[in-house]
Amino acid sequence: MPQLEQLLPQIIKSLKSTYGHEFFNEISLQLNNAIGADYTFIAQVNAEKNTATTLSLIAKGKLVDNFEYELINSPCSIVVTDSVCVYPKDICQYFPQDQLLRDMNIEGYIGIALCDSNNQTNGIIVALYESEVTNADFVRTLLELFTGRVSAEIERYKQKSDLERLNKALKSKNTALRKSEAKLTLHLQNTPLGCITWDDQFRCTEWNKAAENIFGYTAEEAIGNYAANLIIPHEIKAEINDVYQLLLQQKGGFQNSNNNIRKSGETIKCDWYNSPVVTDDGSVTGIFSLIHDITEKDQQEELLRRSQKMDALGKLTGGIAHDQNNILGIILGYSELLSMKLKDQPKLFDYSKKIQHASQRGAQLISKLLSLSRTNTLTSSESNLNKILLEQKETLEKTLTAQIKLTLELCSDGWPIWVDKHDLEDAIFNLSINAMHAMKKRESGRELAIQSKNISLSLHDTQNIGVKAGDYVQLCITDNGCGIEEKIIEKIFDPFVSTKGEEGTGLGLSQVFSFVNRSKGSITVKSQLDHGTSFTLLFPRYNNSSIKKRKTEKTNKTSYHGDETILIVDDEFEISSLCANLLTLQGYSTFCADGYKQAMEILDKEKIDLMISDVIMPEMNGYQLSAIVEKMYPSVKIQLASGFSEVKGMGDINKSLQQNLINKPYSSEALYRKVRNLLDS
Repeated sequence: MPQLEQLLPQIIKSLKSTYGHEFFNEISLQLNNAIGADYTFIAQVNAEKNTATTLSLIAKGKLVDNFEYELINSPCSIVVTDSVCVYPKDICQYFPQDQLLRDMNIEGYIGIALCDSNNQTNGIIVALYESEVTNADFVRTLLELFTGRVSAEIERYKQKSDLERLNKALKSKNTALRKSEAKLTLHLQNTPLGCITWDDQFRCTEWNKAAENIFGYTAEEAIGNYAANLIIPHEIKAEINDVYQLLLQQKGGFQNSNNNIRKSGETIKCDWYNSPVVTDDGSVTGIFSLIHDITEKDQQEELLRRSQKMDALGKLTGGIAHDQNNILGIILGYSELLSMKLKDQPKLFDYSKKIQHASQRGAQLISKLLSLSRTNTLTSSESNLNKILLEQKETLEKTLTAQIKLTLELCSDGWPIWVDKHDLEDAIFNLSINAMHAMKKRESGRELAIQSKNISLSLHDTQNIGVKAGDYVQLCITDNGCGIEEKIIEKIFDPFVSTKGEEGTGLGLSQVFSFVNRSKGSITVKSQLDHGTSFTLLFPRYNNSSIKKRKTEKTNKTSYHGDETILIVDDEFEISSLCANLLTLQGYSTFCADGYKQAMEILDKEKIDLMISDVIMPEMNGYQLSAIVEKMYPSVKIQLASGFSEVKGMGDINKSLQQNLINKPYSSEALYRKVRNLLDS
């Protein structure tokens, strides 16, 4: 069975630029091939009728006709209610009244619910097997990765179908409606869709209230004007004119999506449904258009897609993080031991330091990749944005150099926020350094303005930025550099998309986006070529009673020497051996165990003061081992270590041990500090 990281690029590539029926058929085929199901289908749910209608159905590897079926007495009814339904075998025994399952000889069933932008179930993805499902977790994970994209397409498909039905109805009734102009006018003025009529020269002859709301022009301003002078961007004028000519000839152009310009200059995206206005003798006198502003929907879908990309990347990284950090830990630890022995040999000492530095860089890269989907806030605390900016000002000025004028415009009494202070500092530096690169080509007058502000957002204010109404602290970072092209802005927060060419990794802005999301805030960007760029970050105002503060580790020690006995438990011999060597240098006695059995044997025979255990181990993880040791040997203090902090599927987690976790790869200094603090506590 191919690995997830091999399948995802292939599936994503196959879905590029596919929509509607083509999309549903393609993703069903791809998923069916990937999971080895006998039947795979995507269905749209009708809650009122309690039925589901397949949008695509794969049977024995082939696309077959769609059908409608009742949800009652079927496992699909459970999926609609509970989001997920997994029966690796004996499905017919659990649903004896589902005749279709028995007729098809189905043994295994996996179904995932699909939710629209209002969090209402609008469909399901189902995989059926004629034999027992042996890889249910893999199948479920793969299906869940694409639920957001599929549900968004079902929602878009439904909206498009609704609009097409409305357009078809209007076309069929066009002759009758022309005989009752008063009724038509009333309808056009009250419909939520923009309704515009053009003559054969593309001049506006009718313009309803919804069109005024969408484009910002009043009917008086619009009627009599050419479309090209009002709402069509310059770069697509020729293309839209070709569409209009096709409509006049009744040869095409009946539906299209494109960018438009509002009176304010703002760019929006609209779906257009066009119908030629045909007289009784068959001649075309103009065009009637229905317009749906889909800007907000596109922005919401983009937020969803971006989050899914980062989550997928985080999951792929998580799969290798533990082993990778173990390897880096071995390199870092032994290079530190070498450094201790080579202090009188400067050249070799420098080599060992370079190895340490490279190991630390590797660990930082793994950490950055993991942060793209990290959701925990264990390192967050109450923070004041103004204080952090003032603390960083001097360092920022030195980093930006005297060629750039840095201006801080801070509100007088900034509200507290709950964030990871280090991540916030990284975000400020990242955005500031990006601004510095953007201003490179500017010969003089380079300026970077950083502004903080307390703001209260209404429900209307938050519609397009992915946060709830309420109080926020706003951070704006604005430069007067070269600006960012529109096609890049759409993907600027995606992993590995860089605005700095070969100078950047493309992870900086992704990391900022992930940090802001973890902080339950939002980030938006506005840019104009040759004029500059502005990033706006929003962080929720902190309520002192809503989050428990984390106890911080305190130590004033300059020496970490000790004579206690320490047990090191790790299934990687090189890691436990390295840790033992480091601790022995400080005077500690050490024992090493490769897992639960050896650890318990040593604890039975020896007086152990402290146990250091890896989290991810075969047979029993570190949290499970710690629970047993705490019960049987309550005097033994425990320190957990891990190269990957994900705790899903590990059972009961000791929050105190989790918060005090030491992350691999760790330096000798970090190890000594943790050990001494714990022994002295």
